Amino acid sequence: MIKFIQINLNCCKAAQALLHQVAAEKSSDFIFASELNRNEGPNWYSDTVGKAAIVNIKRARLDDEGAGEAGFRWISVHGIRLYSCYWSPNSMFPEYLDFLTRLEHSIRNDRTEAIITGDFNAKHIDWGSPRSEQRGEALADLINTLGLVICNKGNSSTYRKGSILDLTLATPNLASKVIGWKVLDEESL
Repeated sequence: MIKFIQINLNCCKAAQALLHQVAAEKSSDFIFASELNRNEGPNWYSDTVGKAAIVNIKRARLDDEGAGEAGFRWISVHGIRLYSCYWSPNSMFPEYLDFLTRLEHSIRNDRTEAIITGDFNAKHIDWGSPRSEQRGEALADLINTLGLVICNKGNSSTYRKGSILDLTLATPNLASKVIGWKVLDEESL
């Protein structure tokens, strides 16, 4: 099974540097990063605006890779399509819907197993937020339409203000194999 770390780096250079050490200590294969500081080289697969990336730490042989779009990037490895996503909370709702539409099209375009991670900046009671908002409703519709499973349901905050904005989604067969999902209680800057 693939081991990965998912993190929002908040564009922090020090957090990105520390991430490499944490990934090595955890023997991670991939990093799913939101709000990265910068793309660090050929094993970094970023979206077109440099806010979402997948880092192929161990340089595994890829089956395929997407060109990247605003808001997400994907690669395929071992027959699984891996997505890293980020969408700004400062955008307008129609822009958010466009992002979700493009993401849905990409997921539907390939019927293999998939893990979709990222900071969606959307609140919904389905993933532990105290209330649902318009973006959360739109994302919940996409999750239900595609039959995806939310792997991090519960009350473990993924953001320091007590919110759950960072999600890990998976196709049903793959979700049953996602074990050990947890919010790490370690210094990440």
